[in-house]
Amino acid sequence: MKKILALLMIVATGWMVSCNKDEAPTVAENKQTLENLATQMEEDMSVVVDEEGFNALVAFDACMGIHDPVGAPEVKKSLTAESNTLTLKDFYRMAMMPSIDPGFDFQSKVGTYEWNAGNQGWVITQNDPNDKIVFLFPNDGPQGTVNNVTLTIHDFQDVLISDEWGSWYNPTRVEVDLYYEDELYLDLLFEASWNTNNGEPNSLFLELFLKPYTFTGSFERDGSDVSLEAILKLGKTRVISAGIDVGFTSTELDDAQSLAGYLQYRKVKLEGDLDIASLEGIEGEPTVDQMNEYVNLTLYTYPDLHKIADVEFYYDETNQRIDLQLVFTDGSTVPASEYLDSIMEVIEQRMQEIQQEFTQPR
Repeated sequence: MKKILALLMIVATGWMVSCNKDEAPTVAENKQTLENLATQMEEDMSVVVDEEGFNALVAFDACMGIHDPVGAPEVKKSLTAESNTLTLKDFYRMAMMPSIDPGFDFQSKVGTYEWNAGNQGWVITQNDPNDKIVFLFPNDGPQGTVNNVTLTIHDFQDVLISDEWGSWYNPTRVEVDLYYEDELYLDLLFEASWNTNNGEPNSLFLELFLKPYTFTGSFERDGSDVSLEAILKLGKTRVISAGIDVGFTSTELDDAQSLAGYLQYRKVKLEGDLDIASLEGIEGEPTVDQMNEYVNLTLYTYPDLHKIADVEFYYDETNQRIDLQLVFTDGSTVPASEYLDSIMEVIEQRMQEIQQEFTQPR
């Protein structure tokens, strides 16, 4: 099962095709576009979150570390791991927001909190305004003398959760924005519905703008079925999105039976479904025919959905293993590795650069 999911993730990682015409592109055009994927992905990954917005969040955290005037609640873990093996049920539970204990009395904290560098603390004006919490602080941290950042908590609501182990609060609505020198850098809306008997979510919705990106995520649970979707936009352009529907054998979400989903990257969309129950019922390693019977993957242009190719399993005689290939509409085939190797190299290089950036002292 792990091998199947790994193969699906590799296929899903890199498809990014540019095709602006209404008519279906030719096979030759599709192949040429695939050859350009690595260059296009490198350009896409060079766009980073605006540094000023990130610096503002770091500065706010530093100020709150010195003086927390609203009594930030403690984080309560919502997922406990009984083993080192992650199941789909664990993955579902990790979609939960961290719960908080005790509850946060939003209305008692409304007002304006202005940072004073000389006293290294907040000057508090209670009930002004009387419907939100406003923090004014410097973008360059606690030693700064110009309060050019405004972080506003417009709303915070939570609900009491109680189970056999105790009681705590989970957020049901959070609305926050951040401005630096009167320009919006962060805007957050979170909404959730919880099972108050165990703290598991019935639904989650998150919309986060962190300049220049907008991320939208949602989670829905309907009995033994779970659905997740995530969308990332750069400005008004939909860069990448993904959705997945998982069917389980029971409402306990222990054993997955089926999976269907999609991954969209720029002008390409990968759609597929996976018959998990049939695959897990196979004795020994699955054959190529069995893989192709129970795993269905197809590449389309997006958003017009012209078919590019089927993604199929085949036996690589040279390396003596089952691998993936693209079967184009004219019947020609190309090993997926011809396009994926250069893409993976770009991703690995960029991930190393990002890791180095975040480990540098600020």
